[in-house]
This record gives sequence, structure tokens and C-alpha cells, in this order.
Amino acid sequence: MSVSEAQREAGEKWIADFYHLMETFDLGKWTSTCLESDVVFNFTNMPPLKGHEGVLSVFGQMAGGVNRMTHELNDVKVLPDRIMAASTVSYGFVNGEETSMKAFAILHKGPEDEKAKRYDIYGDFTPMLQIMAALQAKAQSGST
Repeated sequence: MSVSEAQREAGEKWIADFYHLMETFDLGKWTSTCLESDVVFNFTNMPPLKGHEGVLSVFGQMAGGVNRMTHELNDVKVLPDRIMAASTVSYGFVNGEETSMKAFAILHKGPEDEKAKRYDIYGDFTPMLQIMAALQAKAQSGST
């Protein structure tokens, strides 16, 4: 089963809007606008998390450390029951460092659905996590 041209275009707009809203760091608005309240969130190799709280527990860790995030969409596939997006994610940090990585997301939603019921992210986020860990260690030690 395939999607119509209008559904494909709507799906591509939805995923672009999804990332744009994420990049504003208004995580409450992002989750309530784009994800069902009982969303199942699978982030890399972590156990599945449920609900907006699960999503916020991961993305909220970036608060205070990341001051810029962008997604360059490299490939988007709109299917009848999901949108798949390959992207390059770039992060800017409060200490001036920057890093980027490739990521792949699957958002389980039909063309007519406003919100995704499942959100899967695959990628190696080690570079971002290492910088975040160094920033947190520095903050805990009181270093400037």
C-alpha cells in the first residue's frame, strides 16, 4: 500500500515541522503537539520509555548544555503507517563546542494522524553525550 502525493507532501511537512518545533527547545509544546500522551519512545539502546515524561527524560537532559540543535533532513519516506527520516543532527553547546552525527528516526503515525504513537531513534549519540557529560562534570565541580 502506498500513499498519495498529497499524503507524501503532508508527511514531509509534518516531519519538518516536528524537527523545527524540537529545535525551539519548547519541549512541552513539542511533545504535546507531535506525540500522543502515551507515546512509546525508543532511544537507541535504552529500554522503551512511555509517555511524554519518557521523552522529556531524555531530551530534558540537554537543558543548560545545548543552545543550538538543527536537523538536516537527508531522506524522508512517508508510508501508510509511519514516517522515516534520515538526518544529520548538529548540536551547539554553551561552551562553544559543536558536534554533529547521523540519526535515523521512525515516527509511527498514519497520514491523517496529527500525532505519533511511537517514536524510535537510531544513531550513535556518543559525541553529544560526551560533551554533555564534560559540561555536567564541570558544573558539579564548580569550575569555570
